[in-house]
Amino acid sequence: MKVLAGVVAFCALAIGFAAVVLGGPEQQPALVNYGQGLRPGSVPAEFVGPILAAAQTCPEVTAPLLAAQIEAESNFKVDVVSNRGAVGPAQFMPGTWVMYGVDANGDGKKDPRDPADAVAAQARYMCRLVDLVRPLGGVTIDFALAAYNAGEGRILGCKCIPRNGQTEFYVPKIKAAMAKYTSADDVTAASGGWIKPIASAYGVGAVFHQAGRLWSLGWHTGYDYVVPIGTDILATYNGTVTSASWGGAYGWHIVIDHGSGIQSTYSHLSELGVHTGDKVQTGQRIARSGNTGNTTGPHLHFEIKVNGSFVDPVSWLASHAGTADSPTDAAAAVIDAARKQLGVPYVFGGGSLTGPSPAVGSGLAGFDCSSLTRYAWYTATAGDIELPRVADDQYGATQPITGAPLPGDLIFYKTGRLSGRWDHVGIYLGAGQMIHAPRPGKHVEIVAVGHGYYQTTPHEARRVTK
Repeated sequence: MKVLAGVVAFCALAIGFAAVVLGGPEQQPALVNYGQGLRPGSVPAEFVGPILAAAQTCPEVTAPLLAAQIEAESNFKVDVVSNRGAVGPAQFMPGTWVMYGVDANGDGKKDPRDPADAVAAQARYMCRLVDLVRPLGGVTIDFALAAYNAGEGRILGCKCIPRNGQTEFYVPKIKAAMAKYTSADDVTAASGGWIKPIASAYGVGAVFHQAGRLWSLGWHTGYDYVVPIGTDILATYNGTVTSASWGGAYGWHIVIDHGSGIQSTYSHLSELGVHTGDKVQTGQRIARSGNTGNTTGPHLHFEIKVNGSFVDPVSWLASHAGTADSPTDAAAAVIDAARKQLGVPYVFGGGSLTGPSPAVGSGLAGFDCSSLTRYAWYTATAGDIELPRVADDQYGATQPITGAPLPGDLIFYKTGRLSGRWDHVGIYLGAGQMIHAPRPGKHVEIVAVGHGYYQTTPHEARRVTK
């Protein structure tokens, strides 16, 4: 059942539903590939930074897709030249390189053999192909991959994936290979528990309980996944559709009853794929995202209600994804303490064991990254656990873990600002998300673990023990 996205999106009004915030230095980021990081160690080291940077070019061209495509083109060999004259890891023909080649690393040369230049040009070309083939309908990325292999003229001419003994195998080969390059943080839970409603790249809009005048309750009732119009929306758990209709400010929306007083809601949709009364299964595509109702931009507004009350969707998904991703009571208390500081300013040297505070010589009260984690663990354990003050010392005071992180674990980063030291830290929430105090000019926020600012830096999860 298709609903045309013909309703004009209005400016957000003061109502109690989600609105994604785009643009501006104090606002949430716009479309980025937060949900599509690289699996550590899956590509040669010299390709990691270029691939993650290039994956920001357009939402459809993700890091795993770029990696799988390079594997198919050259197996990550920089000096390879095909018998047709295609050069480098992304196998650019000379004429195409003239059009799309870039000097991504600033060395004064546009070199199709250089990983930085080649991958940036690859993403630039792929995103151009995405735009060209989008009017064909169907699966846009399939047509774009086919155009990369067979030429855009051939695809636009036949409006098909040609059967030429190569292209019909090229597309599925790359899509199948993407799994081995996809970060474990982005793999849908396979435990039989709840899953995220978005399985592709997404940005983070307004988060749960974010304060603001956009909402009549004074705070945000759900979680916003910033995605392009037409992104697949998945049922997060088994249930019965109780509404698939126009919801006023919510636009076209779907409500699913999961039993035991639990409901999930999916809003601002462009297409509905289910009817009221339908039974749905976990992971079933139920709709496509849109920009209908009262919004400030395309996104999915996702809510969870328990016995009629709104709960934090990210915490709910994490705690119901299966035992491997369920928070302990202590971790839940740590996360709750940190969440209460959402929106508090980042202040280098600020923050104390009891709350936000100014740094020496500054009147602005807030947290830096390590003071937030220290505060959350100290508060949640009634002073029983007091972490060291700086991130590098916190790293030394915590324990290495095997397997995936659990909610409450700390995620440490080496951003390079302090040579050789762990200089940033956040608290893992589950479902690939963390809460952290990022940097000057920002506020305490929730982001994906491998989000854009930190994608090219080493990171490691460690566990707080008594």
